[in-house]
Amino acid sequence: MKNSLLISTLITSLLLTTQFANASGNDSAIEVARDKLVTQNDVVQDEKNAWVDFGFSSWLPSNIVTQAKIGSNIPFSRGNIPGVKFDYSFQVNDSRTLNVVLGLNWLTLSRSTSIGVGGANNTVVQDANLFSGRVGIEYSPDALKSKVVETYFSGALLPTTILTGMSVYEDGSSYSGLPIEFAIGARTPVSTLGVQVQNVDIDVSVLRTFGRIQSSDMGAYGVVGGVRVML
Repeated sequence: MKNSLLISTLITSLLLTTQFANASGNDSAIEVARDKLVTQNDVVQDEKNAWVDFGFSSWLPSNIVTQAKIGSNIPFSRGNIPGVKFDYSFQVNDSRTLNVVLGLNWLTLSRSTSIGVGGANNTVVQDANLFSGRVGIEYSPDALKSKVVETYFSGALLPTTILTGMSVYEDGSSYSGLPIEFAIGARTPVSTLGVQVQNVDIDVSVLRTFGRIQSSDMGAYGVVGGVRVML
């Protein structure tokens, strides 16, 4: 009888010990999983997003002029292609409302006039290229964000150089200045149009520039359309 009681007591103690060990193991597993989740959340919060933007612009100041040997200062008009824009931007705050923007613009220009030589009119053409950088800030308030549209405001300095080609107008020259730019725009994911592509947005904005480069007035409005891709 005493042996049976002793065996029963040992079995009960063994079962309680096993259950306690299992419970302790489960608690440890839960603590490990919780620590791992916290670590992953910290990584996500610390991650800063970055994007590249590519687009075309209608922007063209109406009074880009350079000194000429013939006639008056005839302004340049747009060349064969629209203005090209390329930007790289990255997030600078955890709320994802403020980005730094670094970019480049390229615009081809051309002008022409007729001059009389030996009783005949000849057309004189001069081409030029306008290159500008972009260093600015973009602000996208949470109040103007939705799952479909994100509205943003931006301001930037545009260090700009105009390079003219050699022609009868002039021998070729360069002109530099620092216009400024302000813009308002909106983005929407291409997936809202039924295109199953992630992390790609359609971007449309309206801009206004101010400033001068010697005799050229760089003030003008423009519309920019393109795409933005998250890196």
